Amino acid sequence: MKIKYISIIVGLIALFLPTSVAAEELDADTFAGFGTEIVIEDLDDYESEQVNFVIFNPDEDVIEESVRVRRGKATLELGAEDTTIAGYYDVELEDSDGNKITSGSFEVFEDVPAELVRELLGDSSPISDTRDTSESRRSSLGASLLDEYDRDKEEEDNNRSGFIDHFDIEIENRVVRINEQMDISIIARDRNDKRVDDYIGEVIVETTDPDAQIPISAVKFFASDRGVVDLPLAIMFGTPGTHTMYISDDEDENVFGEIELRVVGRSSNVGQGQIAIEMPKDGGSIANNATISGTAPAYINLELVNLNTVNGEAEVLKIGESDKDGKFRFQVSLDPNKTQYEFMVREGEGGIGRESQSAKVTVDAEAPQIHNATLMPDTVLAGTAFSVSISADSGNQASVKVGGNQPVVMPEGVIGDDGKSTYQATIDAPDQPGSYTIQVTIKDSAGNGNSQSLILTVQSTGLPVVAGVKAQPVEKDVLVSWSSVHNAAQYRIYFGPSAQDLSSHVDTASSAPSARLTGLNSSQTYYFAVSALDPQNRESVSKSEVVSAATQGSIFGAIVTPRVNGAFINWTMPNDISASKFSIRYGVQPGMYTEQRIVSGTKNSYEFIDLMNGINYYILISAVKDGGEVINDVVESTVVPGSGGKPGFHFSANESPIAPMGGPGITNGKVNISAASSQVQMPQSGGISIVWTVLLGAIVSICILIAKKNNDRKKLLASIATSYDYGVRLR
Repeated sequence: MKIKYISIIVGLIALFLPTSVAAEELDADTFAGFGTEIVIEDLDDYESEQVNFVIFNPDEDVIEESVRVRRGKATLELGAEDTTIAGYYDVELEDSDGNKITSGSFEVFEDVPAELVRELLGDSSPISDTRDTSESRRSSLGASLLDEYDRDKEEEDNNRSGFIDHFDIEIENRVVRINEQMDISIIARDRNDKRVDDYIGEVIVETTDPDAQIPISAVKFFASDRGVVDLPLAIMFGTPGTHTMYISDDEDENVFGEIELRVVGRSSNVGQGQIAIEMPKDGGSIANNATISGTAPAYINLELVNLNTVNGEAEVLKIGESDKDGKFRFQVSLDPNKTQYEFMVREGEGGIGRESQSAKVTVDAEAPQIHNATLMPDTVLAGTAFSVSISADSGNQASVKVGGNQPVVMPEGVIGDDGKSTYQATIDAPDQPGSYTIQVTIKDSAGNGNSQSLILTVQSTGLPVVAGVKAQPVEKDVLVSWSSVHNAAQYRIYFGPSAQDLSSHVDTASSAPSARLTGLNSSQTYYFAVSALDPQNRESVSKSEVVSAATQGSIFGAIVTPRVNGAFINWTMPNDISASKFSIRYGVQPGMYTEQRIVSGTKNSYEFIDLMNGINYYILISAVKDGGEVINDVVESTVVPGSGGKPGFHFSANESPIAPMGGPGITNGKVNISAASSQVQMPQSGGISIVWTVLLGAIVSICILIAKKNNDRKKLLASIATSYDYGVRLR
């Protein structure tokens, strides 16, 4: 028996602690017939959404109830009738679509003995008095016992911190204007002025201003409120002067709080703080798929209700809330069998009872028809005007929209003998050539509508076709030239691997009649066409004729000779090119050169050492002219087993050289334009995957370390110094 009583005492103490959620077990344990409160926290992602509690009692009976998430919490109160069976209760929380958010359980214990209650609380009244047998729900056994304790305990204890003693009222400004809505916070305090986190009850709000707007019903404190209730825009004074606001406990008037405020100003803003339906208008008509919109105080819960019901009770159609500007908007599908509705919008959960005026409307489900739609003309020049006209039912509103632009109103004309009206508007065509969708729409006063689409062809009014286009290979680039076009701000060069595939283009950003395309693949034929662009970026009516040119192969005629763990490369400079020096860079990935050697411009050969057998190497030879211009020549080589089983170096002469880093670009005179700034659009070639690159780099690094340990570094450096002018090894 001692063990049983200890368990019951521990359970009672736990009930007075703040409600929280564990991983599996909910802090909602209670005793049979006393009810409880379930709080699920950490639901910030579902703020203001409806969630569903599904609870299975030990007899597998199901309790289902929907609540709204507030402050990241979902709170459900279970009454005495819901917890009459002792045992474990399983709880599942689902979103509005039935998807499970989380789950847990709590335990309902057998009835607590009356003697234990009296021993714990010093209560001489029967235990049955603590049960809530009325229809109103008690939130927990702890709250019931605490109420009993507060009512019957006559001797005050000055050191009993943790029990409600008074209320604090927090407000931003003690001087307010007449008819100005205010936010207030009500805080439950104990005798030591500490917040009472577990206070559960109801408070009454009163003021000395007879014209003030205050909550007309008691304000509830739930366990999830943690002793603080915020009332946004809930108070508004209507009489100037000094007024006092009172907050008192509904069951104990000795527990109260008060604050004095000064109300100033004489003008009254009519309608401020009210709820108003703006659409539809009272006496108007509405479609089956209706929109009800209006204004209200910002950030309050709202309910859209229908007052025109058979039983005379308001029917809740939708719930929602106003935004930061006080706007609200409800989308609702009405019953097609009903022809009359009377709408009203009122405050929802946590409100102070404000309501809008009602709006009686007739449901009109028949949409107006468009009988004929015409474009005049249907093909126009860019930027010029055209007309749209439709023949449709009279007395409606028509509009036309071009592409994604804003709709333009089409005024109604004369009604014809057939009872139909002509709606017409003249608008300007888009500035860019192409095909555009023209959508005409007609709507009646109820919001029913119909649409029809037409196609408008817009032709270019831009510059003439570019003539005299030529393409000439220059080293590994291509120089494209053409005849100048009057008023051209720049030119667009289209290019690709065939005359039918000119999918890539680059803009010159200059009015010069030529451009040099760089970064193209070696030994490949390219096809080119040119168009002109005016200052408004309008293009020529069509592209020029297509021309072609083949890029050169190796500029320096590089030849690679096999070596054991190395290679020997020599080259020949073209007669029209003189270099002050050569930069030789190489690496194991295309365009990523990790090693560099620099030799004099008088040299025409170089020997690589410490290369790895079986590894692809990519080599970039750059000739630096006296003026600083750099000419690149890319080759690809592979170290493979040589003759007689000895490792050697083989040049892949049949493989296309790799394009320099940066991709295709253009050169106008001495100005280089990169691929990004020139809007180059070309398919990108593949490369070694990241995984293989990392593994390959690791293998190369290990082999180099082994080679360094096995070779005399001084002799190696001496050998290099003897054979070459100078060199730099990059790491």
